[in-house]
Amino acid sequence: MKFIFSFVLMFIVLLFTSATAFVLTSNGINKSTGEIFGYFEEINCDRFQGWAWDSTTPDAPVKVNIYQDGPKEKGKLVATFTADIHRDDIAALYTDDNGLHGFHYIFPNDLKDSKEHTYYVYSAEFYKDDVMKELKFSPKRITCKA
Repeated sequence: MKFIFSFVLMFIVLLFTSATAFVLTSNGINKSTGEIFGYFEEINCDRFQGWAWDSTTPDAPVKVNIYQDGPKEKGKLVATFTADIHRDDIAALYTDDNGLHGFHYIFPNDLKDSKEHTYYVYSAEFYKDDVMKELKFSPKRITCKA
């Protein structure tokens, strides 16, 4: 019982301390908030991994941009792709959602140069005032041998 309480409390804390605000309703997330959000979950020398979701079009995949060594205003755009891999966890979290929002982008060999780089991941879709949304837990640093 103590474990369940701790898990629920941790979920509530994460929910309300998230950089992205969303409104819960009795059957899931209120899609009227018009938010794009997601997570840059992992980077290694094989792939970038995470997910992105647009609450205004919950069943549509979201395009994602990756920038190297700086945010979108200063960094080099190194990839644009669609986050459209099915994720059971996303489908379970959002009611009325198909879960096609994951990405596993193969780390390109030409970016492997034995130097440390910082990668920023954004939704390539615009929202609120024509701004691209940076995914939570972005940026991340990595060094990959050439």
